[in-house]
Amino acid sequence: MDLKGKIQGDSGLKQLSDLLKDSHCRTKILRLSNSNITEEGSSALSSAICSNPSHLTELDLSENKLGNSGVKQICGILENPDCGLQKLDLSFCNITEQGYTDLESAVKSNSSLIELVLRGNDPGETGVKMLNDILENSQHNLSKLRLLKSSAVEDVCASLTVALGTNPLLLTELDLSGKITGDSSVKQLSDLLQDLHCRTTKLKLSNSDVTENGCAALSAALCSNPSHLIELDLSENVVGNSGVKHLCDLLNNQYHKLQRLK
Repeated sequence: MDLKGKIQGDSGLKQLSDLLKDSHCRTKILRLSNSNITEEGSSALSSAICSNPSHLTELDLSENKLGNSGVKQICGILENPDCGLQKLDLSFCNITEQGYTDLESAVKSNSSLIELVLRGNDPGETGVKMLNDILENSQHNLSKLRLLKSSAVEDVCASLTVALGTNPLLLTELDLSGKITGDSSVKQLSDLLQDLHCRTTKLKLSNSDVTENGCAALSAALCSNPSHLIELDLSENVVGNSGVKHLCDLLNNQYHKLQRLK
């Protein structure tokens, strides 16, 4: 059932939940993105699916204001021993670190989930690591963890993982000096730096052929996600006065925590 935008609010979802409880309901795919669902609706949905859980394999709740409390209710579905859910999309649901903690616990107890989508949420300091540990644990079936805003950014992350030998989302210090070169590569990196799942505190890009255009992209990215970076090394690049001007925009950002600029 694709009900995206067709039912609105918790009251509409409660009515749907009554249908989902019925043993005659054999829904396998349920899409409810952008439906103004909150914690209250999540509770009704979780209760309904847990009473008739074996058929549903895909649930899309993206772009709803579930918050951590709502996600905790959804975790009840994953913790149900009869759950057959294989894909769960919770993109842009106002989830923070506590929600990630609850999801980690739920996914650990689940044997069916293959793909978990969490784009556009804020994992806090430990959220990414917790879920990545599950991904690398062969005891669980989870094989796809979608955190970044687009497939293009996921490709950038994958390339950097090869270059660094580790997923950059798990690192707070990125030394990419000589590993990426040119403004086009810096622009791709900038897309990754904009994402809340990126917690980079130290970024080294010396001798990387960065010019004014690369500085503009880098500054814009760091201004949109500025609170973590404390050290930036752009030495041995042809930045010029125009590039420095873009970097000054970062320094003028009231949320920046940059302590060292080289």
